Amino acid sequence: MSFEEVEGSKAILISLSAKNKIGFINGKLPKSDNDDPKLDLFQRCNDMVTSWILNVLTSDIAESVLYSCSAFRIWKDLDERLGQYNRAKLYQLQKDISDLSQVNNDLVSYFTKLKKQWDELSALSSFSSYNYGAAQNLCEFEQNLKLIKFLMGINSGYC
Repeated sequence: MSFEEVEGSKAILISLSAKNKIGFINGKLPKSDNDDPKLDLFQRCNDMVTSWILNVLTSDIAESVLYSCSAFRIWKDLDERLGQYNRAKLYQLQKDISDLSQVNNDLVSYFTKLKKQWDELSALSSFSSYNYGAAQNLCEFEQNLKLIKFLMGINSGYC
């Protein structure tokens, strides 16, 4: 998958959530039984979600998942393919954050670039398995690291 498609996956998730269709890709909305009167409705919605996903993929990738039996299967297949990409992306983001400094940018531009990378990193990292107290401590620790990085990257004239 290209970088644009990976970035697009977040947009797809937002769109599906807004349309109350996310259950078609996260497995929480299983396919209806063959004798269920709502099977046609399920199939129509599943086809719509499948179409939305296929429309953001390159033609090669779309062709490779076109005959999947459901939007859930397509999403799962794509997610498995992206697993390796996400680890490489995590590395690259950490490196970019480490290398970033204010240099010739104004303070607002520098902070905006840094915040965008932090937000990307946060979206790729998942801490959902932590309990509330641990998650709160982790967030506080992360905020301190961000502050230190920001201060380390600004020009000496601001210190």
